[in-house]
Amino acid sequence: IRTANWVQYWNDLHRNFDSTFRWHEFMAMALSAYTPDLTPFIKRWEGNKTPILRRVLNRTSDSSILYSARIVIPNTGHIIEIVADHVDDEFITTFVPYGSEECEPAHSLTQWTTEEMRFLWTMNSGNLPNKTTSMLPDILMLQLTHPTTDPTELQVYLSSAIGSEIDIDVYEDSTINCSWADISLEPILWLQSSEQQGINGVTEKAGFREVPHFGKLNGPGGVKSGGIMGTKTTDNGFRFYVRMVHNRAADVGKYSVDDYSKYISQTVDLFTGSNKGYSRHLDSHIGLDISYDQSLDTVAENLDEMGASYHSAGDLITGSNWARGVNGLNVEFLGYYDNMKFKKFELTELDYCSQTGFSFPNKTEDATYCAGNWDKDSSKSSDE
Repeated sequence: IRTANWVQYWNDLHRNFDSTFRWHEFMAMALSAYTPDLTPFIKRWEGNKTPILRRVLNRTSDSSILYSARIVIPNTGHIIEIVADHVDDEFITTFVPYGSEECEPAHSLTQWTTEEMRFLWTMNSGNLPNKTTSMLPDILMLQLTHPTTDPTELQVYLSSAIGSEIDIDVYEDSTINCSWADISLEPILWLQSSEQQGINGVTEKAGFREVPHFGKLNGPGGVKSGGIMGTKTTDNGFRFYVRMVHNRAADVGKYSVDDYSKYISQTVDLFTGSNKGYSRHLDSHIGLDISYDQSLDTVAENLDEMGASYHSAGDLITGSNWARGVNGLNVEFLGYYDNMKFKKFELTELDYCSQTGFSFPNKTEDATYCAGNWDKDSSKSSDE
């Protein structure tokens, strides 16, 4: 099954979000972000005739309303969701509540109140352009969701690979036949340390406001371990969540989530081994910075013990282990080498155009990247 076939399959399930659309398992393959005003996005997408799935959330936890708009990222079949606490009156009636088969709690960003999301957006220099301009408001990424048949499996995998326990919270709602788990990783973003205008115009100083999932981080250089890759600007941050969703009420197509998970694992393991080979499916991954947790060498040893294939590549000091994950979601472990397993003369840059995945040892300038027609040349492809 080629990558293009999976993309087409997911797009067929999405049905351009028309009147025949039914919520399916792969709707959880999404990235969710917050912005204060959804109106500019709706106008832009409607103008471009982009199919939009619209939902409204009446949040009893903080008596607020959130408007959710989903679109499909071109050529991927994956979804990006943008939520906001405002949309202009002319669009309000186009948003409908979640159906019972759609597992609303798993898609409602329950980790934050609406006020907290707006605060974090503001403190990260969120910009809301004047509506007379063509610019879109900034968005703040908060959560990645992914479908699964076992919401705890990714947490077990990550904890085993790193050698330390990753935080997880597991939820079940038997009334809608749905369960999900939040795997919290921090920090994904860092707040500026200067005073800024907070919610309702109140001047706040980052790091001093009491907000759940937000505050001082510890560890070398002020960075707490176990964070998704990002660029550190201060020592203040908040958690980013990977939410694994098992929606047993959702529609199941020709290929189930379980089918996809098994296919990806088997295919990656077929073309990738213990620090050798590569699979195109490894490009579908989350990135985890383990610089303050564990060396890449130790993680590789753990992956070997787990029977998870991987390929390590980098310069003489830093690099990444691209590893087969679980549930069809693979993982890039980013960090440092201690050379207890990998010898410096063995390390290479990842070469996407090599069937082995390797370029020449110690010659990073020889790393090459695929031509535009690479996907059409089956004689060079490492896997389908």
